[in-house]
Parts: sequence; structure tokens; C-alpha cells
Amino acid sequence: MKKITKIENEESGQMFAEEAKQPRAWWYLSFAEDTGDPATGSWLGACVLFDHGYLHALRQAWRRGINPGGQCLGVRLNAEQVPGAEFHDRLLDEKDVRTMWDDVRTVGEFMGEEKLKSDKSEGKETTR
Repeated sequence: MKKITKIENEESGQMFAEEAKQPRAWWYLSFAEDTGDPATGSWLGACVLFDHGYLHALRQAWRRGINPGGQCLGVRLNAEQVPGAEFHDRLLDEKDVRTMWDDVRTVGEFMGEEKLKSDKSEGKETTR
């Protein structure tokens, strides 16, 4: 996963040049406001784009007007993870993402599951 908040510096220019040498691939970008706690951050949306790398995909999201702001995490998708064309090149909401991947969870859901596992392994009783 990659997390970059600004792409206008010299280092990112070098990264753009390096990415441009890579073959294009599908990228999943997820946008959220940073509250300092991943479990309580406000998710703003996601998109699936085909480009050379994370920075290229992020720039493409801006150019298409489908970057809702906030911080962005990007993940390169394997061929079997790429959703249908109806989910490409647009801003996706939670319903779209849950339709694309039926096993998807929010960070808060994941963290809650991990806490339950941890509590259980430590012999703690938890209520939900």
C-alpha cells in the first residue's frame, strides 16, 4: 500500500519518471479524511484506475474529477481482483465497493475483528 499526501515535490517528480517506465496496471485508490485514528476516519470514496503506478493513478483521479480529497491509499490490483468495467474510472461509494468485493471490510470493522480475536486469545470476555 502506498500513502502520499502531496505529489508536487522533487522526489515525486523522480517517482513519476520511474513509474512511467512500468507497465500500466489496475490500481484501487481509497480516500479518507485523516483523524489520527483509522477506525474513526471519514471514508470519502474510492476509484479503480488503469495507469503506470500509484502517482499516475492519483493524478488521473484528479484530472477526471473523481478525487474527493483527503488522504489516499493505493493498492495495485492482481488480475483476479479487478472488478467489472462498470466500476472503472469513476468515484465509488460504499455500496459500489461492497458490490465489487463481497468480503470487503472497513478499517473499523477489521480493527474490531482483530480486537475480538486478541481478547479471545487472552481469555477476555467481550460484548458486542
